Amino acid sequence: MIRPLAFALAVGAGLAATTFSAQASAQTSSAAAPSAEPGAGPRSTTAIPETEDAVTERFPPSSARWRILVAGLGVTAVAYGGAALMGGLWEDIPGGDMLFIPVAGPWIALGKSGCAPGEESVEGEGDCEAMIGVRAAIYVVDGLLQLGGLGLVAESIFMTTESETAAPAKATILPAPIVTPTMVGLGVVGTF
Repeated sequence: MIRPLAFALAVGAGLAATTFSAQASAQTSSAAAPSAEPGAGPRSTTAIPETEDAVTERFPPSSARWRILVAGLGVTAVAYGGAALMGGLWEDIPGGDMLFIPVAGPWIALGKSGCAPGEESVEGEGDCEAMIGVRAAIYVVDGLLQLGGLGLVAESIFMTTESETAAPAKATILPAPIVTPTMVGLGVVGTF
Protein backbone atom coordinates (compact mmCIF):
# COMPACT_ATOMS: atom_id res chain seq x y z
CA MET A 1 0.00 0.00 0.00
CA ILE A 2 2.83 2.38 0.71
CA ARG A 3 4.42 2.07 -2.74
CA PRO A 4 1.38 3.26 -4.76
CA LEU A 5 0.87 6.13 -2.30
CA ALA A 6 4.53 7.17 -2.53
CA PHE A 7 4.38 6.96 -6.31
CA ALA A 8 1.23 9.08 -6.44
CA LEU A 9 2.77 11.68 -4.13
CA ALA A 10 5.96 11.80 -6.21
CA VAL A 11 4.01 12.23 -9.45
CA GLY A 12 1.81 14.91 -7.87
CA ALA A 13 4.85 16.81 -6.57
CA GLY A 14 6.48 16.62 -9.99
CA LEU A 15 3.37 17.92 -11.73
CA ALA A 16 3.00 20.73 -9.20
CA ALA A 17 6.63 21.77 -9.64
CA THR A 18 6.23 21.73 -13.40
CA THR A 19 3.01 23.75 -13.25
CA PHE A 20 4.39 26.41 -10.95
CA SER A 21 7.62 26.78 -12.90
CA ALA A 22 5.64 27.09 -16.17
CA GLN A 23 3.49 29.82 -14.64
CA ALA A 24 6.55 31.69 -13.38
CA SER A 25 8.26 31.58 -16.76
CA ALA A 26 5.07 32.56 -18.59
CA GLN A 27 4.79 35.92 -16.86
CA THR A 28 4.88 38.84 -19.24
CA SER A 29 6.41 42.24 -18.78
CA SER A 30 3.04 43.66 -17.73
CA ALA A 31 4.13 43.34 -14.09
CA ALA A 32 7.04 45.68 -14.78
CA ALA A 33 5.06 48.12 -16.93
CA PRO A 34 4.08 51.44 -15.36
CA SER A 35 0.51 51.53 -14.16
CA ALA A 36 -1.91 54.41 -14.16
CA GLU A 37 -2.58 54.20 -10.43
CA PRO A 38 0.05 55.65 -8.10
CA GLY A 39 1.64 53.07 -5.84
CA ALA A 40 0.03 50.18 -7.76
CA GLY A 41 3.26 48.28 -8.43
CA PRO A 42 6.90 48.41 -9.47
CA ARG A 43 7.89 50.49 -12.45
CA SER A 44 10.50 49.60 -15.01
CA THR A 45 13.00 52.29 -15.91
CA THR A 46 14.92 50.24 -18.45
CA ALA A 47 13.69 50.29 -22.03
CA ILE A 48 14.53 47.31 -24.25
CA PRO A 49 14.98 48.30 -27.89
CA GLU A 50 12.90 46.21 -30.25
CA THR A 51 14.71 46.60 -33.56
CA GLU A 52 15.75 44.07 -36.14
CA ASP A 53 19.42 44.84 -35.55
CA ALA A 54 19.19 44.07 -31.81
CA VAL A 55 19.33 40.28 -32.41
CA THR A 56 21.97 38.84 -34.68
CA GLU A 57 21.76 35.14 -35.42
CA ARG A 58 25.12 33.41 -35.49
CA PHE A 59 25.67 29.92 -36.83
CA PRO A 60 28.73 27.67 -36.57
CA PRO A 61 31.20 27.64 -39.47
CA SER A 62 30.75 24.97 -42.10
CA SER A 63 33.97 23.28 -40.93
CA ALA A 64 32.11 22.26 -37.74
CA ARG A 65 29.91 19.95 -39.79
CA TRP A 66 32.68 17.39 -40.34
CA ARG A 67 33.79 17.46 -36.70
CA ILE A 68 30.25 16.75 -35.49
CA LEU A 69 29.86 13.99 -38.09
CA VAL A 70 33.09 12.29 -36.95
CA ALA A 71 32.07 12.66 -33.29
CA GLY A 72 28.64 11.12 -33.98
CA LEU A 73 30.10 8.21 -35.94
CA GLY A 74 32.69 7.69 -33.18
CA VAL A 75 30.08 7.60 -30.41
CA THR A 76 27.92 5.20 -32.40
CA ALA A 77 30.88 2.96 -33.26
CA VAL A 78 32.16 2.79 -29.67
CA ALA A 79 28.67 2.06 -28.32
CA TYR A 80 28.01 -0.60 -30.96
CA GLY A 81 31.47 -2.11 -30.35
CA GLY A 82 30.64 -2.39 -26.66
CA ALA A 83 27.32 -4.06 -27.43
CA ALA A 84 28.94 -6.49 -29.88
CA LEU A 85 31.62 -7.31 -27.29
CA MET A 86 28.93 -8.01 -24.69
CA GLY A 87 27.07 -10.16 -27.22
CA GLY A 88 30.22 -12.16 -27.89
CA LEU A 89 31.08 -12.62 -24.22
CA TRP A 90 27.55 -13.36 -23.04
CA GLU A 91 26.69 -16.28 -25.31
CA ASP A 92 24.49 -17.99 -22.73
CA ILE A 93 22.52 -14.86 -21.75
CA PRO A 94 18.99 -14.80 -23.24
CA GLY A 95 18.86 -12.10 -25.92
CA GLY A 96 22.66 -11.73 -26.00
CA ASP A 97 22.83 -12.66 -29.68
CA MET A 98 20.62 -9.64 -30.47
CA LEU A 99 23.41 -7.27 -29.37
CA PHE A 100 25.07 -7.75 -32.77
CA ILE A 101 22.24 -5.75 -34.37
CA PRO A 102 23.17 -2.03 -34.50
CA VAL A 103 20.90 0.49 -32.72
CA ALA A 104 17.92 -1.85 -32.22
CA GLY A 105 19.93 -4.72 -30.71
CA PRO A 106 20.10 -3.46 -27.11
CA TRP A 107 16.36 -2.78 -27.08
CA ILE A 108 15.54 -6.24 -28.48
CA ALA A 109 17.92 -7.84 -25.98
CA LEU A 110 16.23 -5.90 -23.20
CA GLY A 111 12.90 -7.45 -24.16
CA LYS A 112 14.35 -10.97 -24.36
CA SER A 113 16.46 -10.78 -21.20
CA GLY A 114 16.19 -13.43 -18.55
CA CYS A 115 18.25 -15.60 -16.24
CA ALA A 116 21.29 -17.28 -17.71
CA PRO A 117 22.05 -20.89 -16.79
CA GLY A 118 23.81 -20.94 -13.43
CA GLU A 119 22.65 -17.48 -12.30
CA GLU A 120 19.75 -18.75 -10.20
CA SER A 121 20.40 -19.77 -6.64
CA VAL A 122 17.63 -22.37 -6.91
CA GLU A 123 17.08 -23.87 -10.38
CA GLY A 124 13.80 -22.74 -11.94
CA GLU A 125 13.04 -20.04 -9.34
CA GLY A 126 14.01 -17.05 -11.51
CA ASP A 127 15.70 -15.28 -8.61
CA CYS A 128 18.37 -13.49 -10.64
CA GLU A 129 16.59 -10.13 -10.80
CA ALA A 130 19.70 -8.24 -9.74
CA MET A 131 21.71 -9.48 -12.73
CA ILE A 132 18.78 -8.85 -15.05
CA GLY A 133 18.57 -5.29 -13.69
CA VAL A 134 22.29 -4.67 -14.19
CA ARG A 135 22.18 -5.99 -17.74
CA ALA A 136 19.02 -3.97 -18.45
CA ALA A 137 20.76 -0.77 -17.29
CA ILE A 138 23.75 -1.56 -19.52
CA TYR A 139 21.44 -2.26 -22.49
CA VAL A 140 19.56 1.01 -22.00
CA VAL A 141 22.74 3.09 -21.68
CA ASP A 142 24.25 1.41 -24.73
CA GLY A 143 21.07 1.88 -26.77
CA LEU A 144 20.88 5.55 -25.80
CA LEU A 145 24.53 6.07 -26.73
CA GLN A 146 23.95 4.52 -30.14
CA LEU A 147 20.88 6.71 -30.69
CA GLY A 148 22.75 9.78 -29.46
CA GLY A 149 25.57 9.12 -31.90
CA LEU A 150 23.08 8.83 -34.75
CA GLY A 151 21.48 12.07 -33.52
CA LEU A 152 24.86 13.80 -33.83
CA VAL A 153 25.24 12.42 -37.35
CA ALA A 154 21.79 13.76 -38.27
CA GLU A 155 22.63 17.13 -36.71
CA SER A 156 25.80 17.37 -38.78
CA ILE A 157 23.82 16.69 -41.94
CA PHE A 158 20.92 19.07 -41.31
CA MET A 159 22.50 21.90 -39.26
CA THR A 160 22.60 25.44 -40.55
CA THR A 161 26.09 26.86 -40.93
CA GLU A 162 27.53 30.23 -41.85
CA SER A 163 29.14 30.65 -45.21
CA GLU A 164 32.91 30.95 -45.33
CA THR A 165 32.73 34.41 -46.84
CA ALA A 166 31.10 37.26 -44.99
CA ALA A 167 27.81 38.49 -46.37
CA PRO A 168 27.96 41.95 -47.89
CA ALA A 169 26.75 44.71 -45.62
CA LYS A 170 23.27 46.03 -46.29
CA ALA A 171 22.92 49.54 -47.60
CA THR A 172 21.21 51.78 -45.07
CA ILE A 173 19.75 55.24 -45.46
CA LEU A 174 18.66 57.13 -42.37
CA PRO A 175 17.32 60.62 -41.77
CA ALA A 176 19.60 62.79 -39.64
CA PRO A 177 18.59 66.06 -37.95
CA ILE A 178 20.83 69.07 -38.57
CA VAL A 179 20.83 71.69 -35.83
CA THR A 180 23.20 74.67 -35.86
CA PRO A 181 22.99 78.09 -34.22
CA THR A 182 21.68 79.58 -37.47
CA MET A 183 19.58 76.80 -39.02
CA VAL A 184 17.52 73.69 -38.43
CA GLY A 185 17.12 71.03 -41.08
CA LEU A 186 16.96 67.42 -42.04
CA GLY A 187 19.69 65.52 -43.85
CA VAL A 188 20.20 61.99 -45.11
CA VAL A 189 23.02 59.75 -43.93
CA GLY A 190 23.74 56.32 -45.33
CA THR A 191 26.20 53.49 -45.76
CA PHE A 192 26.66 51.74 -49.08
